[in-house]
Amino acid sequence: MKKPYLFFVLLTTLAACNNKKAAQAEAADTVAIAQPATEILAALPPLEVGEVSLDDEEAFGPDIELTGTHIVEPDTFVFKPQSPQMVLKDTLLLMSSYHAPFYAFQASNFTYIKTIGRMGNGPDEFTSPRLFASDDPQYVCYLTDSYLAKVYGVDKDLNMIYLSRLFDNGDIGTYLTNICPSGRDTVTYQLKSTLYRAALSNDTTPGRKIHSLQMKSLGKMPFIGALGTNAERNRMVYAYKYAKIIKFMDLEARQVRILNFEKSDFDEGTLHKTDGLDANMTHYMQVLPTHDYVFLTYSGQTPYEVGKDKKYFMWVEQYDWNGRPIRRFRLNDFSINAVIDQDASRLILTAYYYDDPFMVYSLPK
Repeated sequence: MKKPYLFFVLLTTLAACNNKKAAQAEAADTVAIAQPATEILAALPPLEVGEVSLDDEEAFGPDIELTGTHIVEPDTFVFKPQSPQMVLKDTLLLMSSYHAPFYAFQASNFTYIKTIGRMGNGPDEFTSPRLFASDDPQYVCYLTDSYLAKVYGVDKDLNMIYLSRLFDNGDIGTYLTNICPSGRDTVTYQLKSTLYRAALSNDTTPGRKIHSLQMKSLGKMPFIGALGTNAERNRMVYAYKYAKIIKFMDLEARQVRILNFEKSDFDEGTLHKTDGLDANMTHYMQVLPTHDYVFLTYSGQTPYEVGKDKKYFMWVEQYDWNGRPIRRFRLNDFSINAVIDQDASRLILTAYYYDDPFMVYSLPK
């Protein structure tokens, strides 16, 4: 009677070992897919939490002056981007524009490839188009709509593939103001004053609350700003538009470090005026994440000053992922939208005051 029992134990043990090896192999494959092809990034030290007050000149030192290269007529395609957003992926540059809804270009020479999607209220159409980067290697980028919040992946052949809907709310006040990847199949997005996290694999699954952007010092200031994420570094950054305040956080917002450069007061009376916000100084416009650093575009002017007086210049601030200021560039162009290579060597922006809108800046090492 003992031999059959021993034989059964032996079979069970072998099966367990095989299952364990299979699980280890599967885990190894998952890790290999999740890591970038070039390198495995070292873990960052924990964030130093709390709020610190900083001064521009002390934090960055002298500005580094940069002059861009104007890309003139790369092909016969002529366009004026309206409220554009851009994503760089391998050899492609993808752009959303209010009437496009999406353009694809060659990233090296800005040659037009094709238009993706259609404007309209029908199925798979867009009324308020926007795009954002993808952490999933099978997609070049994601497409969405600020009101409908349907998310599409764009494959390497530049085809749209429906993935999910982030929320299903008929309230016209529900408007997606920020959205970024936070892992292979998850995204972080902003509705009103709150950041949410949602999976792209579950259609219309409500996102869970991650972080409130409210701060007592902001008063009635609208919660408008820019969001950037880096899942490999377990970091996200939020920069406020009407206050020179930046939050550096881990992806779950359990650790929060606040940099406060506060320089100007917000006029709450402008909330009751048409285009009143344009009378307030615009601080941060974008958060541009790369592997090792995060870059923030900064205006320091009111929209009235930029448009009326043609003050076409801006700054780009560079930080490490723990909120340490590195350096600051002054660009001789102005744009509400830019994109940066992952190696932080090249910054591309669209300047609305040129017929050919692309400007390219080389960033020094």
